[in-house]
Amino acid sequence: MTDRQKRIQTIAMPTASSSFSAPLRRKCECSEMRDSTKVCEVCNENKQQGAANMKQSAAELHDLSPHAYLRRHGGHDFGKVRIHFTNSDRTSLVNDQTPSQSGGLDDKFMQGAAPEPTTDGEPKQDINLDTDETKAPALPIVDSVEMVTSSTGAVGGFPEIECLASLNQPGPYNDQAFRGSVANVHQVHFHLSQGYPGDLRATRMVNRTSLRRGMNFPKSGNDGPPDHEYRYTKDKMVIADAPGWCKTLTDPDFPVNYKADFSMYAWDAPTKKILASISYHVEIEKTHYSQPGPVNTVTVTATKIGGAVKSPVIPKKEG
Repeated sequence: MTDRQKRIQTIAMPTASSSFSAPLRRKCECSEMRDSTKVCEVCNENKQQGAANMKQSAAELHDLSPHAYLRRHGGHDFGKVRIHFTNSDRTSLVNDQTPSQSGGLDDKFMQGAAPEPTTDGEPKQDINLDTDETKAPALPIVDSVEMVTSSTGAVGGFPEIECLASLNQPGPYNDQAFRGSVANVHQVHFHLSQGYPGDLRATRMVNRTSLRRGMNFPKSGNDGPPDHEYRYTKDKMVIADAPGWCKTLTDPDFPVNYKADFSMYAWDAPTKKILASISYHVEIEKTHYSQPGPVNTVTVTATKIGGAVKSPVIPKKEG
């Protein structure tokens, strides 16, 4: 080998000692010159953070809950906000609990009491109990009032109530197996020969005595009806009810009874004039949980077209 060839081989193939004494240097991603055997700390941290973000994103892609969706899209998460309900927000499903009805009348409307003053000094407009002519055009005319106590002629579309009875299926209800409930389901139909049924409202008065577990549960006064007991057809206002013990009963609750006199008044909302009315008596007696044939009746005692039947509520004496 000539001296020239030996010098070329020495330049092309450095010795092991010379290769480690002069390490290669290269630019890192952050443009800093680093040794090839070392990792840039800044880039290393960035890569670790990026890997963590990718894992989090992958996890959220599998989380299809509304809260995760809102987080990913920058919205507000109201999942932990506490919601407060008032009594008017809940539909009353228990017998004889009747929330205030929008546009209704006070408890004294059938007793001929003087209207109570309002905050502006003007008297409240009370229901028209006399025979004065109204100036309102196209006053609705109710030509019949009917108590429906069976599926024949019944109107559907009522919501569920607390017990297993249904307001859509009138008739005596007696649960012998699941809850022991007993109630009289019925519908009162006010039929119109003229006018719009949606202009009608109802007021129901009750004078009741009832017994459960040896305790008396009397009630005398306004009994609604609540909103869930209303239905309208093209020519009717229908009010459904299920008075009695329409709730879960146990053996110690018996015997139970329920005796009540009702009166219901259909009135025109714009004029507050009574168009028709009906009074009826409900009587229920059940001695034990599985009694097959308890007393369970409803009896119409009076109807009146164009006026008011007598209220079962005894007027309170002034003073």
